[in-house]
Amino acid sequence: MTNTPLTDEQIYGHASPQHDKRYVRDLSFFRDTIHSPSRVLYPCCNIDATPVKAFPDAHIDFLDDSPEKVAMFKRRGLDAVCADVNTATFDAPHDLVLWINPGFMPSNDTVLRYSSSDGYIIGDNHYWTGRNLLDSDAVRLVGMIRDIDPKLTTDPEVIKDIMRTDVRSLMIFQKK
Repeated sequence: MTNTPLTDEQIYGHASPQHDKRYVRDLSFFRDTIHSPSRVLYPCCNIDATPVKAFPDAHIDFLDDSPEKVAMFKRRGLDAVCADVNTATFDAPHDLVLWINPGFMPSNDTVLRYSSSDGYIIGDNHYWTGRNLLDSDAVRLVGMIRDIDPKLTTDPEVIKDIMRTDVRSLMIFQKK
């Protein structure tokens, strides 16, 4: 018997969007304590629909380069765009852009291009997204939501130390 690899359609054709309980909690903390966004972009979302639960009053755009994953979101009535993250366009900027485990190391220009002039960017440190933004003059560090209660940590040196061992804690930046 040979194992034939499944196609994306076979894998995602009947899949349902997933929600990460930790990130729902952490993003809800952001919403309740820092900023309640009206327009959210989640590039490289894969099948993660966490923002729907964390930001129930916001317009959310999901962006992925897989037609099957985008179709899965659309079947559930969610706004999703199938495009390359480096070239996608939207009719207006977003006041929150999520970079959670994007699957590649995006440039800071890519990370920042969809954000409104004073918008927020939340990213973890998968693929160094958060670490690279720490070195950017285009944003200011607001803090890190730690997996403790959750709570906000604002000391940049503590955040750098945490990033060495925890890639999932969410770093919050605001575009200057």
